[in-house]
Amino acid sequence: MIEEIIKLRRNGLSFRKIALELGSTVGRVQYQWKKYINEERKGLRTGIVSRPEQIDVRAGNGFSGLGDSAPLTTQDELVLWSVSADKVYAFWRLSRFIKNLVQQYFDQDYRDLSTVLRLYDITSIIFNGHNAHGHHEIMIAEDVQNWTFKGLKPNRSYCIELGVKLSGTKFFPLLRSNSIHMTRTSAQQSGKLLKDITTFMEKYDSPPNWIEHVSTYSYYEKTIRKEERE
Repeated sequence: MIEEIIKLRRNGLSFRKIALELGSTVGRVQYQWKKYINEERKGLRTGIVSRPEQIDVRAGNGFSGLGDSAPLTTQDELVLWSVSADKVYAFWRLSRFIKNLVQQYFDQDYRDLSTVLRLYDITSIIFNGHNAHGHHEIMIAEDVQNWTFKGLKPNRSYCIELGVKLSGTKFFPLLRSNSIHMTRTSAQQSGKLLKDITTFMEKYDSPPNWIEHVSTYSYYEKTIRKEERE
């Protein structure tokens, strides 16, 4: 029964219409669906890998400097690695569950939305999604699962968001990566965080800017944002 429910849900049918289609009740259909979602998120269903998935890093942009694979530990995750003084490598997984939520929330087929990666400069700030020093945006194919950014500035902090574009201009984030601080390339770049450290030592109730405050979130793990961000 659950296979039929999954198929009909992917076709956009409501629980009531599915119940009519299968000759069942709304309560039974909802129970089966919730059970399926919980098992999928816990990796209990047949065909769902319970160990860390392996992503082929050569797919998407041809980058092979990290070997043949990179691990992901959760169902929905965006990870950022530093691979050289001016280069970072991002890899991610976005489940069908999240894509279905986006479709239902915006009443639009996910494939009709543009998938976007945003690289933010978050040096010495507590990033809240709106206050980055600047960002670089690229559109990618829906099935791409990794990307490399080159030409990053030394001694700066960065993070990445994966999301979709709405109406061509509005950006709706789905996943956010960890933050990374790029290495220094000269002695002149040292000591720039001393002021933040001194302020923190004098004001213990104020969090220092140099601490990584960016956390991974998803469409459903925290507050679902009803406002669309530029």
